[in-house]
Amino acid sequence: MRIAIGVVVLLVTLICITVYMAQAIQPEIETTVEIIPSEKLNK
Repeated sequence: MRIAIGVVVLLVTLICITVYMAQAIQPEIETTVEIIPSEKLNK
């Protein structure tokens, strides 16, 4: 069970890092904004 939780945490962390890096390199990526609705709420 702990292994499953660890995998989920790893996946979420990797996704967050990928999205952050994508925005840092190219802030104008439309797909990133579409994938994360929270970005629209922040603006």
